[in-house]
Amino acid sequence: MCAFECRIVIYYARYYLNYIFFCTLYPVLDVFTAVKCNDSPAVLALLAHLGTGFDCASKVSDFVHLNLFC
Repeated sequence: MCAFECRIVIYYARYYLNYIFFCTLYPVLDVFTAVKCNDSPAVLALLAHLGTGFDCASKVSDFVHLNLFC
């Protein structure tokens, strides 16, 4: 595994850990993320798998979301 691949794994692990930490701190809240903040299909798929909702505030966000999940 090269250094670039290691950084990608750590990057996704950070998203996962931040999600778990946030849900632990605020268990009664539903988590949503803005697609325009990070439209990476891999990150969106990870967040969707964790149960995150998505905020699509533009046509580009809607297009990314619909192409990824429909």
